[in-house]
Order: sequence, then C-alpha cells, then structure tokens
Amino acid sequence: MSTSTEIERAPESVVLFSGAATPDEVIAAATGVADRFSDIVKRQRLYKRIGDRDHILIEAWQTIGSLTGVFAVKDGGVRELPWPEIERLIWVADEPPFPGREPRRESEEWSIWKAADELRKTFEHHQAIERAHALGKAWGFAAAFRAVKDGREVGWGEGRVDRSERTWAGREDYAMSSMGQTRGQSRTLGAPLRFIVKLAGYEPTLPEDDAPAVAGEPTGPVAPWGPVTDDDEALKAAADIVHQIAPEVDGAAFIVDMGTYFDGVPEANLKMLRALLRRLGESRTVEAPVAEAEEVTS
Repeated sequence: MSTSTEIERAPESVVLFSGAATPDEVIAAATGVADRFSDIVKRQRLYKRIGDRDHILIEAWQTIGSLTGVFAVKDGGVRELPWPEIERLIWVADEPPFPGREPRRESEEWSIWKAADELRKTFEHHQAIERAHALGKAWGFAAAFRAVKDGREVGWGEGRVDRSERTWAGREDYAMSSMGQTRGQSRTLGAPLRFIVKLAGYEPTLPEDDAPAVAGEPTGPVAPWGPVTDDDEALKAAADIVHQIAPEVDGAAFIVDMGTYFDGVPEANLKMLRALLRRLGESRTVEAPVAEAEEVTS
C-alpha cells in the first residue's frame, strides 16, 4: 500500500474549444469554426473539385489547425521504405501495342480499347518502376506526425507514398518525400479536426488520395508521369501528336520517358508539340482534339 499522502490527479483533459462544456456548446463552437474555415477555403481556393465533391488541400488543413490551435509535430521524421522484390515481366512481342485514341464509351469498341489501355498502362508502370530501381531511387517514403494542442497530444497519423502508385512510379525522391509529409500532416490533423471539415462542407481527404475513386476510374493508381493538369487528356493528346509527327515513334513511350527525365511533363513541352504539329500543316481533324487539350491546360 502506498504511504504517500498526495492525492493523485487525473491528467487535465484537452478540449478543442475552451469554455465549451456541454455538447450543445461544443457543436456551436465547431460550427462557428467551420463557417469561418469555409469562407477562407472558398475565397483562397484551397480545394480541388473532383466529381461532385470538393477536397481540401494541405494548406487548408494547416489553416484549420491554426484556427483551432492544433499543430502537426513530426514524430520520428521521414523514413525511406525498402524496395520489395521486383520481378521481370515478359510481354508478348516485347510490349503491348499502343491502344490509340479512345472511342466513345457507348460504342462496342470501347471495352476492347479499355482493356488494351489498361494493359499498356500496366506495362508502362512496370517499366517506370524498373527504371527507378536501376537508377538507385527509393521505393517510397513515410512520414509520421503527432497532433498537439496546448502541449498535449490529441491525435496521430502517418502518410506514405511509393512507386506502386502509377502517378509516382517515375518521380524523383524529393517529390515523393514531400508527398509523404503532406499526407502525414493531413491525416494527423484530420484525427481531431476531420469532423469540422465535414461541417464546413468539404471532403477531408487530399485530392491525390481519392481522385481515381471519386472520378469513377479504377481504384488503382493512374498514369506513370506526374500530372500536369486535372486529368491526363492533355498527355494523351501529346502522345497522339508525337505519333502523328513521327509514326515510327511510340508516342506514349516518348511521353513516359519525357516525364521521367523532367519529373513530370512540363506544360511548355506540350505547347511546343502543338506548335510543331501546326507548323507541319496537320489537318483540322487532327487539331480538334488538341484544342480540347489546350482548354484543359489553360
């Protein structure tokens, strides 16, 4: 039996809103923060529209953290993830053929085109992974953080990114490390603050995490190059331009290589391809889809 005469006190609880003691007071305080947060996000456009939902960016997470006094503090820093076993894939005739331009979804050819497109993307994804491994790049990174308010921990989270995601298969290590930290911060701040984001009418996931599922695409990762626009239409158009300028060149493979060397395809490169195509006197039937791509990137 303890002989201490001191009374042991339970640690003081941490509340997000000082002075809010009852459930009604907590809800009122949270709603007030949500309304103010919504105004800032809308005015500064700290969100990205995907489908019919608005996903907040990391700057919005940092904003709501400041509004509530909750901050993400690193918990061990960024760590590199080990490479898994990489098997060499053997493709019929060396590699799948380029599927060509996408037909209308209601056409009978669309399902055939889609299967060929997925096969091609899988091939390009694996090629990008093998290239990154040969260059000595990291497989991926993870970053952990603690959510702290008034010196006390109120949440925890970890973010990670690796080359199993097609978007990141050929990216540079520094970009992947940065994304790991971004995801880690958003998930950490989301632990105590996610409900306020929902009250404000926004999706509490980063656009990079939920874009494929929200957009109705397969839930697997997307193209192996870093996205230049909100979707890959401009990149597909650029690959088609390369093929038309030089039919003997695989346009998709060229764009993938460009994305590897430049850590994503710069918009200036796409504009250069369009200008070159026009100078070569291509027909208006070829220019039409390119114009659509220009609207995406403008």
